[in-house]
This record gives sequence, C-alpha cells and structure tokens, in this order.
Amino acid sequence: MTHEEKIIERLKTEQMLSAEELDCLLVTEDTEAVERLRAEARTAAQAVYGKQIYIRGLIEFTNYCKNDCYYCGIRRGNACAERYRLTKEQILSCCAAGYELGFRTFVLQGGEDPYFTDERICDLVSAIKRAHPDCAVTLSIGEKERASYQAYFDAGADRYLLRHETADAVHYGKLHPEEMSLKNRMRCLRDLKEIGYQTGCGFMVGSPYQTTETLYEDLMFIKKLAPAMVGIGPFIPQKDTPFGGETAGTLEMTLRLLSILRLMNPHVLLPATTALGTIHPQGREMGILSGANVVMPNLSPVSVREKYKLYDNKICTGDEAAECRFCMQRRMENIGMKWLLTAGITGLRFTIKTLTGKHELTGKKGKIMYKYDAKSLKAEEFINDEEIQETLAYADANKDNVELIDAIIAKARERKGLNHREASVLLACQIPEKIEEVYALAQQIKKDFYGNRIVLFAPLYLSNYCVNGCVYCPYHLKNKHIARKKLTQEEIVREVTALQDMGHKRLAIEAGEDPVNNPIEYILECIQTIYSIKHKNGAIRRVNVNIAATTVENYRKLKEAGIGTYILFQETYHKESYENLHPTGPKHDYAYHTEAMDRAMEGGIDDVGLGVLFGLEMYRYEFAGLLMHAEHLEAVHGVGPHTISVPRVKHADDIDPTAFDNGISDDIFAKICALIRISVPYTE
Repeated sequence: MTHEEKIIERLKTEQMLSAEELDCLLVTEDTEAVERLRAEARTAAQAVYGKQIYIRGLIEFTNYCKNDCYYCGIRRGNACAERYRLTKEQILSCCAAGYELGFRTFVLQGGEDPYFTDERICDLVSAIKRAHPDCAVTLSIGEKERASYQAYFDAGADRYLLRHETADAVHYGKLHPEEMSLKNRMRCLRDLKEIGYQTGCGFMVGSPYQTTETLYEDLMFIKKLAPAMVGIGPFIPQKDTPFGGETAGTLEMTLRLLSILRLMNPHVLLPATTALGTIHPQGREMGILSGANVVMPNLSPVSVREKYKLYDNKICTGDEAAECRFCMQRRMENIGMKWLLTAGITGLRFTIKTLTGKHELTGKKGKIMYKYDAKSLKAEEFINDEEIQETLAYADANKDNVELIDAIIAKARERKGLNHREASVLLACQIPEKIEEVYALAQQIKKDFYGNRIVLFAPLYLSNYCVNGCVYCPYHLKNKHIARKKLTQEEIVREVTALQDMGHKRLAIEAGEDPVNNPIEYILECIQTIYSIKHKNGAIRRVNVNIAATTVENYRKLKEAGIGTYILFQETYHKESYENLHPTGPKHDYAYHTEAMDRAMEGGIDDVGLGVLFGLEMYRYEFAGLLMHAEHLEAVHGVGPHTISVPRVKHADDIDPTAFDNGISDDIFAKICALIRISVPYTE
C-alpha cells in the first residue's frame, strides 16, 4: 500500500487527516491514488444517499450588494455591474414555474441589498410557503444580525447558506475590506445553527493567497461546525474586480477537495457548483463522481442571469428554466445517478432502534451500522462522533415535527428519562409552546424528586499547582501571572472551620494535576483531615472530590477514604477540540480522560459526577455527548451520574472568554438545564 493509499484508508475509517496528509493528497501525481480517493468518496456518498442527487432551484433575485469583497463581480465598487432587483411577483413567478417543473426547494440568493429589509424577506418567505407548503426555502443573503435570522426562520425559512470563504483570519483580511471580519462571519454561522437552520458554509478553491495551511484550517473548521451543507467551487476571476487578473482555481484541486470533504463528512450535502461547470464542460458530472450529491439549476429569469456575474463566463445564462432542469436531469442520468425532486429538509430521517447497546439507523437505504456502542469501554465508541453528527441531523430534521415532539414530551412525563436523540430533538425545537412545556415539566420533575430542596456544596481549592496546558484554565503550567499555592493541613483546618461556621456540611475539594505537589497521598491526607474536624458539635458530612483522571488503584484509595461523589468534567466531548484545548500534559490523552469514570467504577466508586465546560465546543454537540456518557454508565455499570454540571467559560487570570467562539446565551443555558432534568431525572 502506497503512502497516499494509507492516507486515504485513514481518511475513510477515521474521517480525519493531518495537514501533512492533506498536502500529500493535493499535490500527489499518483493517478491511481487520486482515482481511489474519488472512488472512496463516491462510495461514502452512496452509502448514505444511494445514487440520488438532490436538486435545488436557484433564484438570483438581486445583484445589489453593500459589501466590497475583492473577488466578487457584484461588489458595490463595481461600476460596470448592471444592477437589478426582482419584484416579489417575479420571485413568486419563478417559484411557480419551478414547482410545475418538479422543484421542491427554492434557493433565494442575492447580494446584501439594503432594499430587502427583514420585513420584505419575511414577506417573501411567508408568501412562498403559503403558495408551496410542501417546499423548502433556502436563503443565501449574507451576514445579518441574529434577530434577522430568527425572523426569517420564524417566517418559514428552512436553510441558510453562508460561505465562510476562509477560516484563516489573515487570509480573510486579504479577500475582504476592513469593515468585514472573520469573527462576525463565524458569529453568523453559530447563530444560524443555534436558531435551528440547516446551515451551509464553504469556500473558494484557489482564491488569492490561499495555501495548504489555510485549506487545512477550512477543513478543520467545517469538521467542527458540522454543517448540513458545504459549498465549494473554483475561484474564477471577474475582470472588473481587484482580483480580475489573478489565476483561477483548478478543476483538479476542487475535485480532490470535494472527495476529501465527503470522506471527512459522510452525511453532508455537497453541491457540484455552477462554477465547476464553468471551468469544464463536464465539471458538474465530475464533481458528482467525486462525492458531491447536490446540483442547483437556475430558475432566475433569463433576462437577469447574465447580470448576476459573480465571476466571468458563467454558464447557463441563456437557458430557460425548463431547459436547465431537463438538461441537468439528462446529465445526471448519463452518469448513472437518479434525479431526486424533493424538499429534502433532511436526507437522514431515521427510525431509531436500540440493539444490544448499539444504534441501528434504518432509512430508505436499509440498515447502516456505525461504531457507536453504549456498552463499549472504548471512549470513541461510547462517545462516537458519527453518532453525534447523526443525532444532530436527526434533531434538525425533526425540530418542527410536532407529533414526534409531543411523543417525546409524553415519554419524559413518565419520569424514566430520554435518550440523547430524543433530548436533542427538544433542544433543536424552537416552537415556543413546546419549550414552555419542557420548562414546566422540568420544574415538576425536580419537585417530584427533590421537593423544594437546594443542595449546597462549598468548593475548597487545595492547590493550584498543575502540569497541564489547558488553554481555558488559569492553572495552566505556562501562566506566570498567578502565585502558586498549596494548602497545608493546618490551613485546611482553618478553612473548613470557617466554612462550618457558615453552616456548610458538604465540601467539594479541588486540586490541579501535579504528581509532585498534589500526589494522591496529599489528597487522601486532606480528606482525612477534613473528616477529623469536630467543630461546635458538628462535622463535615460529605467530601466530594474533583481531581484529574487517575488509576483504578487510586480510585480504590479514594473510595476507602470515604469520599462522596467523584467529579470529573469532560470539558468537551469533541475529540479533536479536546486535544487542541489540552495541548500538553497528561490531560491531553482524550481516551484516558473520557474512560476515567469506568476506572472509578472498577475501583468501587459508584457515585460520580459528569460535566462539560460550555463554550469550548458547539453546545448541541456537547449536550448529546453528555447524555451519551450518562447512557454508557447506565448500560455498563447499572448506575448513571449522581451529578451533571453545566459550567460556562468565564473570565479568569490569563483567560479571555471571548477567545472561545462557542459561548451560550442565558436562554440556551436554561434550556440545557431543563432538558438535563427531564432526560436524567434522578441527577443533581
């Protein structure tokens, strides 16, 4: 097996590659390896979607734009652009014609035109939905405020496409004027996902200043974002822009990246773009054969197509809608594909069955088994990335499915909990009355289990010495701003006495991971000291312990010391993010950390507490992973977590919370808490 073939095999099985491996696949001249890459991508696409190609009807309704992106032919600074706007009547006419031709998804694409206010966009979306309630509406109209996105969503929009163009801030700055920022573009994409859109991102292949390093950042960003759709196409210069003289992106590079994206994200919707057809007569067919599964024939009036000139020499500007539709159908059928005219709110509407601890996903393509196994002792099998991605897709598909949502809430009322897929549907749901039902049920379940009781634990920090390099924690080894401190036993006595004077009976002790300064013997001595303190005829009744993942032997020692709950926050269940956030130190080992609760159980500790640090990764991903971990403990050990914690990233010495892009609002935080309560009703 050649080096390239080994990379492709890893890409196929692990859905990941390194920057060096990406560079190898992009520059290799091994034609057999390149053909295998495309064949594996085709196989991956067909394993999910069969030979079906999703068809979207494109309506380019305005070429006015307030932005001045250096690569775009409809930029505001292009005095040569012949501007136009379609009227509401023209847009509805395009939809009606498309509907007669069988289209069930309409993509409204345009520049960021101030004329099309939120009110006008909402009116358009609502009108299309009224006329064609069985159709999906996709918007691609650029950067907006969250309230605007929410308004469009409430009006009936289903999807939103917003190409990020590049995930590298320096590169982004070279493609856009100063008033535009990558930070805001990323904010938009996060808002869209949180609201509940099927969200699409993407980038140009071969754009000026693009490097293998920036492309790798794009791939890693897409993997992290987990969008429903990714649109990539070759950069094609437009003569009236600052980049009019730049070299175009290549067909070959675009096809290779399509294949890599498919293998990294098997369930993503991946278009073969018009730009591909522009640089090669068979470009779109070649894109489909490289792993793409979406095409977008143009429904815009012929009179304006030439004016929507993002780049030069755009194809199909003179064809009527019917010609585009039937031409594209013939092209797809000629390469053995099936033409699928459907709203396609998702390609992944699965029925879930639980089979011996594994999930079997049953769809139109039959049964597809994944590596997810709740009873496995391997971290990457009981917290399986593919299962989480499938869960998020399932949730997006059913967030408006009132019948299913009602059934899930009815199940929760039985006080027996929900699985991660059911709970994720409720997290994705934005129907106000259903959310209120969830909150009311969560309050009632809490009262049923615990009455009006609130349990207080006083944290006692024993030591801030730590050998890890966690980028979100002020204890990290490289932080020279803080004074290091380790409490003596005498200081512990004084602290505990003071806490008892305040009425506390339960403590949670915490210490950084440092085998020299904070060995297990020190922790055990501290526990013994705390339990030995008798003050005013009282004593500490329970000592919970929050220390780093350790060995079965050490867990046995903690059990023998009489601890209450052993607490260990996962921080993030996204393996790649976890490793990036913990670049150095023993905590870098994802599997060792994630499997710690199993070792604790083996050591006799059956009282454990889970948690993630919300803000490090996309909250819906973390929520699903957290519940999967609870399900795993129940499946393997017969007991779930005693506590589930939901901390959020906050400011601390040497830590700026704005450096983390996935912070959650108070509303989302409250919703997560409510859903944890109804999903794991016994937990504290």
